[in-house]
Amino acid sequence: MRYKIITAIPKTPIEIFGEGAKNILDFTEIVGENRYVYTSQMLEVAKKGERLLFYPIIADGYDYIDDDNNFYWRKEWLKDIREEVDWEKVPVGTPIIVSNCKEAFDNGKGLKRCFAKYESGIVYAWSGEISNWEYAKLAEDNASESNEN
Repeated sequence: MRYKIITAIPKTPIEIFGEGAKNILDFTEIVGENRYVYTSQMLEVAKKGERLLFYPIIADGYDYIDDDNNFYWRKEWLKDIREEVDWEKVPVGTPIIVSNCKEAFDNGKGLKRCFAKYESGIVYAWSGEISNWEYAKLAEDNASESNEN
């Protein structure tokens, strides 16, 4: 879907291979006939532990490219991969599900509304009047996609 983005946190070599990899600064992983390179620059990015925006790719066996550094990443080198809604690209009037109660939202008990706007990290919806909501997802989604404030 065109309103979706993928975010994840890059893993360090220790997270990929375990404690025995604590002195590894870069590595080449060989899977079958393919060689995958994890560079020391990628390690520096991973050490920060920050969530990054990724784009899916199919290039020489790599799964993603990050938006900030243009590094190629294998899925196994990332953690907490999330498919999220890019609310800034959702058209006004798009059907969404909203709630201010996480438990109700997670149990599919949200309210059906129409997307109004996204401003300062807050999703606004309307059904007669505009109001803001803590949790929101596209109505056509099956999985919960919360708006993170």
